[in-house]
Amino acid sequence: MNSKEIKKLMKLQYGKPKFTDNILADNFPCGDLGRIFSVWFIKHNVTPNNITMLMIAFGIIGSILFAIPSLPCKILGYLCWIMWYTMDNSDGQVARYTKNFSRYGTQMDFMAHLIDHPLMNIAIWLTFIQIVKPDDIMLLSLFSIMVISCEMLLRNITSFQFQMAKEEKTSHAKNPQNIFKYLLIQLTLFPNIIVLFSWIIIVDYWLRIGFSIYIFYGWAVYFILCTLRTTMITLMHFYRS
Repeated sequence: MNSKEIKKLMKLQYGKPKFTDNILADNFPCGDLGRIFSVWFIKHNVTPNNITMLMIAFGIIGSILFAIPSLPCKILGYLCWIMWYTMDNSDGQVARYTKNFSRYGTQMDFMAHLIDHPLMNIAIWLTFIQIVKPDDIMLLSLFSIMVISCEMLLRNITSFQFQMAKEEKTSHAKNPQNIFKYLLIQLTLFPNIIVLFSWIIIVDYWLRIGFSIYIFYGWAVYFILCTLRTTMITLMHFYRS
């Protein structure tokens, strides 16, 4: 099968969903890049698990580079993070296209996020420390710790909800009905923070103004409140069961 045939089949099978059917980061380069890489991976018989390994590697390398107090390193780190989410898109596409599913692959994908997400959060925290005044480091660290903890909690709750929906053979999420609700939901999704917010941090690191930190504080409060709400809903589900 040549590349043209694969692209045709990929487009037929996946197409390009509506804006609000995607994660927000998918509507930017990662979604299109993911489809391009998926075609290449299918043509060269690269397995989904190997793509997940690439995803882990890009996440780790990007986090190390982003944490270094150097503007070129942070830009390279951000590009690695773009590739991280691109691989995250691609491994699922290739698995669905090739019908190459396994319980090991699902657990491996979950583990990949458990490895990469904390490292990315730490890299962002270290970059903020390089921007803020020494007196603000304690408050910044407190918010960062809370965000990292909430992100891991939300990740596990999402995994639980997905598993419950799979067992009950129902959809684990509903598409939002309007753009406002869509954007509110997107603010809680980790890939959007990495793909769409990290470049703002890089600009702030270059300008040394500190505006990205106040954006972070505002988002962190919203994210923590959303996590608490989701946790309470999940606990009520346990109680009623």
